[in-house]
Amino acid sequence: EAEIVLALSEGTMSSDSRDVGIPVNDLRDYVAGQLMTKSKLTEIIEKRDLFRLRKKLGMEFAIDELSENMEIAIWHNSFLIDDETGGRSARIGITYGDTDPALALEVARDLAQVVVQEQNAKQQEMATELAHQLVRMRVELAQKLVDLRNNQAAKQVEHDRAVQRGQRGVAEALDLEIDSLERQAKVMDQEMDTISQSRDLVADRIAASGLDINLAIVEEHRPERPESHAFVIILSAVVVGLGSLIGSALLSGAGDALWHDTEDVARLGLPFLGHVPGFPGD
Repeated sequence: EAEIVLALSEGTMSSDSRDVGIPVNDLRDYVAGQLMTKSKLTEIIEKRDLFRLRKKLGMEFAIDELSENMEIAIWHNSFLIDDETGGRSARIGITYGDTDPALALEVARDLAQVVVQEQNAKQQEMATELAHQLVRMRVELAQKLVDLRNNQAAKQVEHDRAVQRGQRGVAEALDLEIDSLERQAKVMDQEMDTISQSRDLVADRIAASGLDINLAIVEEHRPERPESHAFVIILSAVVVGLGSLIGSALLSGAGDALWHDTEDVARLGLPFLGHVPGFPGD
């Protein structure tokens, strides 16, 4: 088994979202389901020529086999605040097993690279969408501000005419409307400044979309290359042979009810009188 460890760290741009943790299962599902896409797993299988039965059983079979040989572990999580970095962090371990240690390491590296690349691609996609959102907000707010200023100018013209005609009540009512429109315009001006300059608004949106999450490979554990199969077979044969000899001797001794010497007689508590010399057929 080869293991590649990824460090997942979150920035500190948004203070509002820092108290929200990411459950372990959700993080694991995100990595396995969102970042390890079938198309990317297919590329790895074809690149490393894994599971040659796929040519008969199909790519879905190969993807299932790859998933069974792989394990994703999450630790140092709940996305707690990291005292050292100021943000939250977690570790993601991607383990892959194979009878060939070198191949296991290569596939584990491929899987880790896929996770990092897919996360970067998603961040780029989200960054583009965020930029478009901010542009749309500015355009919509600018149009609303133009409409409000036009309405305010029209009300001012009506007010001036009412004053010229001596319509005091109408002029006072228009004054109130103009004041209300001016207050709305000031609010919109402030919102425009906020969208254009406020770091907090952009930071909150960046944090909400996951753009301040960084993912990088930090550790690599190579599998130990096992001893040669021939040596293992010979060693196993020697151990089994010695064990068989010892076991046979013990069983033979345990099942032997004959008396062989004077010590056998003494252990029974009987008096020893003498012995018969050996003879043919004894």
